[in-house]
Amino acid sequence: MSSSNQTDRSIMGGKGASLQDMAEYLRVPSFAILGTQVFDNFLKEIGLSKSYSRYFSLKCDGHISIDLEIVRQKLQAIILAAPFSDYTTMKLEEAWSRVPSGLKVARSSASVEDHGDASWAGQFLTRFGIATFDEWVSAVREIWVSILGASPIAYLETVKGHSEPPLMAVILQNIVSPLASGLFFVQAPNQTAPTVQIDAIYGLGIPLVSGRATPESWIVDSAQGIIKNCEFGGGSTILLDDQSGSLPGTSRFLGNSIEIRKDSNPILDHLWTGLPVVSSWLEIEVLSKSKVMQIYEEGLLYAQRSKCLVEMEWVMDCDQSVHWLQCRPITRHQDVVPADERTSITHDSDVIIKGIPASSGTVSGTVWFHSMDQPNTNNDIILFKPYITPSDIPDL
Repeated sequence: MSSSNQTDRSIMGGKGASLQDMAEYLRVPSFAILGTQVFDNFLKEIGLSKSYSRYFSLKCDGHISIDLEIVRQKLQAIILAAPFSDYTTMKLEEAWSRVPSGLKVARSSASVEDHGDASWAGQFLTRFGIATFDEWVSAVREIWVSILGASPIAYLETVKGHSEPPLMAVILQNIVSPLASGLFFVQAPNQTAPTVQIDAIYGLGIPLVSGRATPESWIVDSAQGIIKNCEFGGGSTILLDDQSGSLPGTSRFLGNSIEIRKDSNPILDHLWTGLPVVSSWLEIEVLSKSKVMQIYEEGLLYAQRSKCLVEMEWVMDCDQSVHWLQCRPITRHQDVVPADERTSITHDSDVIIKGIPASSGTVSGTVWFHSMDQPNTNNDIILFKPYITPSDIPDL
């Protein structure tokens, strides 16, 4: 991508660099980027720069020890507690002033994110529902700290070739109140012919990108520019965390029953964060065919100039205008570790399933793919699920 060169990535992070480039060609919600230099300068001001760099140098070299885990936790605690200087506060105010009023989201944009070899998707923090400057300040701290989270550190241990400590930029962006959200794949994951795949769900895209929702999937023949087929989603129910203790409520949207859990923050009440509960016999199109073709044409045009295989996130507002949120290369992370460096139990012929672990560490036990398959036994069980629903909580 023309503006996503190494210099841009080092200043705006991977996600920020691609967003800046997308804004030149596509409709993108208003945004500002708090650059990596603000984070780097903050570490220097509080005397953590050398310790931070030393920690990541050891982790990149494969060191694992209890002492390093203690260092990680101490670094997080100091970053959360240290006061901001006048310079940092000024930069925060500048970014806040550039984004129009309204509900906002703060997104991570680490220097290592959205790379062709490892996307780091889902490893760092995103904060929705930011309404005040103080909430923006708190979100920045939390996102900075997330670079030292247990999950990204475990992810780092599986990625080869990183020698520099990652730095974190933060994107502040207006939230589009969504009618629907989804993903655009310039090459459909399970297709060999040139085909584009467009996935869509109602409401916010969080359940989709986190793997908790089954989307409506459209396949478009990119050689002929025609829709080949559409597979409808299974009708999932997503319940939000409820800090107020109230029971789930039921709303109506487009005639379909929606189960939602009211958020304790009234500012979020108008955002749809649930999914339609669809009967197995009922097919409901999230997108019209004309809207599918619009997303196809806009996404393909931009993907072609990126000169690599990409996936893109989009959102459609209540006026059915399409906004683009993110573009990242389809990762080659699964090929990062050479075959001769894998352990003896992971020969290609023995691999059952691949994915990103929810937590670090090594586990052993009997593999089950459905919770009802679990025997009445005290033996350790490893449960693989394509997504998690509230009914799985007792099993967890």
